[in-house]
Amino acid sequence: MQKKILILTPGFPADENDTTTVPYIQDFVVAIQTFCELKIITFQYPFEEQNYVWNNTSIYTAGGKNEKHIYRLITWKKILKKMKEWHKQNAFDAILCFWLTETALIGEYFCRKNPEIKLFKWALGQDMKADNLYLRLLSWERGKTFVLSLRNTEKIAEKITFLPFGLPSYIQNISLTEERKIDIIGIGSHIPLKRYELFLNTIARLKKDFPQINCMLIGQGRDTLKLTALSEALHLTDNVRFISTLTRKEIFHYLAQSKILFHTSEFEGQGMVLTEALQMGCYVVCGDVGCIPPNSKTFIGENIADFELQLRTILLLTQQDFSAINIPSMENIAKKFLEYV
Repeated sequence: MQKKILILTPGFPADENDTTTVPYIQDFVVAIQTFCELKIITFQYPFEEQNYVWNNTSIYTAGGKNEKHIYRLITWKKILKKMKEWHKQNAFDAILCFWLTETALIGEYFCRKNPEIKLFKWALGQDMKADNLYLRLLSWERGKTFVLSLRNTEKIAEKITFLPFGLPSYIQNISLTEERKIDIIGIGSHIPLKRYELFLNTIARLKKDFPQINCMLIGQGRDTLKLTALSEALHLTDNVRFISTLTRKEIFHYLAQSKILFHTSEFEGQGMVLTEALQMGCYVVCGDVGCIPPNSKTFIGENIADFELQLRTILLLTQQDFSAINIPSMENIAKKFLEYV
């Protein structure tokens, strides 16, 4: 008999056409739904309260809209009511909470009231940082906690389980080529954490010796206007192409045409884009962030001088290697998770 699992998440796609909202959770849901009976409750997004179906999975969104104070308590009350209703109809074997935030708090509360349910929590990045106030309210002893990276976990090593995400199986079917027209690509939200000013300033240095360097920056966010203005000031309008929202498969398409992923983020939980780039045959230049399997195509730097040197070295290689670094599939990760259930 298949296990019955409830996933709690802050957000989830409003429909099947949205491939960019929490894509790694989408991948996990697609991978695991074949092996279990799955339902999902999302706290904040989509913004309108509703029941709907996504790829044959029943979803309830409380439509919290990221509102705070009394409105957040109202959202939690609606979610607990739905959890109680669903559990009464068809009892859950397990609850999986993505992020150590309100999802885990509600998950812990519900499992205290219903101790027959197994509780799982999955830390996905910045929720492991000390400034996450929810960590003071959550218990490491209650349920099992998975992490995507073992960085800064020495004090809680006995209380966590290392389980990084995998990649969707279809990515391995994308054909790779040695002819790559994009020299350097950057992918991510245009927010201060990603440090794309560093990306542009490094490209400006490289342009002195590579005047025709061809780069692409995929993403959008509150810093987009500032970044486009900086690109113009650095005379990079002919060298750096800005592209906003793309589907997941379109992003993989551009990675397959790129030589190097240059990732300037100052923090990552796992850094899925790093593993995606390796699977698509790219070299990776980044800071000491995320969780990357050992390989010969990743170069770690600390500052602009490091990054410039590493990028220059790769660009000057007489024989560049664009073969894939194979990353475990999300289906394998889903099966490993189910072993605990």
